[in-house]
Amino acid sequence: MNKYNRKRTIIKDLLTNYDNYIDKIETICGWIQTTRKQSELFFVSLNDGSCVSNVQIIFSNEYYKNNIELVKEHLNTGASIKINGLVIKSPAKGQEIEIQCHDCEILGKVDIDSDYPLPKTALTPDYLRTIPHMRIRRPLFSCISRIRDRILFSTHSFMQNNNYKLVNTPLITSGDCEGAGEAFCVTNILKKNVKDLPCNDDGTIDYTQDFFGEKIGLTVSGQLHLECAVPGLGDCYTLGPTFRAENSNTTRHLAEFWMLEIESAFMNLEDLMDVSEDYVKFVIKNVLDNNKEDLDLLCKVRNSDELINNLKNTVENDFVRISYTEVINILQEEIKNYNILVKSNYPNISDKEWRKKTKNKDFFENDVYWGIDLFSEHEKWICEKKFNKCCMVYNYPKDIKSFYMKENDNCEENKSTVQAMDVLVPGIGELIGGSVRESSYDKLEKRMDSIGICKNNLKWYLDLRKYGNSHSAGMGLGVERLVSYVTGTPNIRDCIQFPRTPGNILC
Repeated sequence: MNKYNRKRTIIKDLLTNYDNYIDKIETICGWIQTTRKQSELFFVSLNDGSCVSNVQIIFSNEYYKNNIELVKEHLNTGASIKINGLVIKSPAKGQEIEIQCHDCEILGKVDIDSDYPLPKTALTPDYLRTIPHMRIRRPLFSCISRIRDRILFSTHSFMQNNNYKLVNTPLITSGDCEGAGEAFCVTNILKKNVKDLPCNDDGTIDYTQDFFGEKIGLTVSGQLHLECAVPGLGDCYTLGPTFRAENSNTTRHLAEFWMLEIESAFMNLEDLMDVSEDYVKFVIKNVLDNNKEDLDLLCKVRNSDELINNLKNTVENDFVRISYTEVINILQEEIKNYNILVKSNYPNISDKEWRKKTKNKDFFENDVYWGIDLFSEHEKWICEKKFNKCCMVYNYPKDIKSFYMKENDNCEENKSTVQAMDVLVPGIGELIGGSVRESSYDKLEKRMDSIGICKNNLKWYLDLRKYGNSHSAGMGLGVERLVSYVTGTPNIRDCIQFPRTPGNILC
């Protein structure tokens, strides 16, 4: 593999192939993690972001070529420096090498006596979320970011290996893919004074005078546009930001997040489940193989090896495949036998009494019946308590799914289902959602009419059913949820560097 000729040695290469560097003069750049003084020696722990581990730099009058006092006062935690020095074997335990510093250039100073936001003391995730521009300097967040990088790289590798072509779908669109009205409005007609807004006779905003001549918004999904590429490419995918104007302050939702979406011609529901399972396993195996040091640190922080064991369990075992109706039957049976308590069955119970009643027991806040959109608590129970592995639930009720999903034949009366599937994983719930697309023009049009979707903005989508249409299927995956699962990070806001949530856009 070709590498460009850096004028410095990155710490990952130095520590991984240290035998090649011993007794050589090397240039290292990085940020100071810790400092320690011992007699006449001054020790600096340096990291450049290439890996978890730091390299130890030794400052001493014996080897330093200039006046060491000129740099000592600036060797504070967080400062960036460039050093030249001799790589030697380390006599200390826990490290193979260290560097005798011959020369040091202070690149970026840190005044630790001022309001430096990253003191040596432990900092809570809540506090670190208030300084998203700084928190990646903490080892925990740099680990999460390196694993996210591996996930994205592995995603492209998997797609290219399986003949999927990357398509860049638009971020600005007139169609709401999910039909839920959660799109952010994009406009160029806002003025300083509300009286200056162009309005219709009925008082509504006249978007015909806007930049695009109609009301448009940020994309909630690239799926519909991705389907356009299928007749020309066969198998395609898109990976980019999507936006939901959903006022949800939970640990599972973001207003801006990254989405992987794939679309394949001639694919049925079973094929879709196959490729979804293969993709998840491929990505996780890549992380296990290439980010062991990052995963070890995450386990150390949480004082548990459960994370790595769960990831290995995901890779080594087949996902459970079970219909929505079977899931409902299992949950209802558990509730019937009081193995799971449901709060709605105790309408007059106080919160204190409910906590006492559910102590050491499984319980749901939401009732279970055929036709509900499964809540996260239901999904997690199926994965974690019933099967203890990843699950794929398929054939969901038609009324809770999107308009473009293909209806199953021979449905029971009042139990119409569509060829949809979700991948559910322990600790997260839904990770992937996908379906076979409705290929009939008439059926799709009828479905859009029945739920009140405006066909004017989606005439082009209907046209796909008129001109050489082949049935296709596809899925979507939220990258941050996958990062959350792979890193064991409970709050999705810690899985992207600059989280966008209701009332919060710090930088």
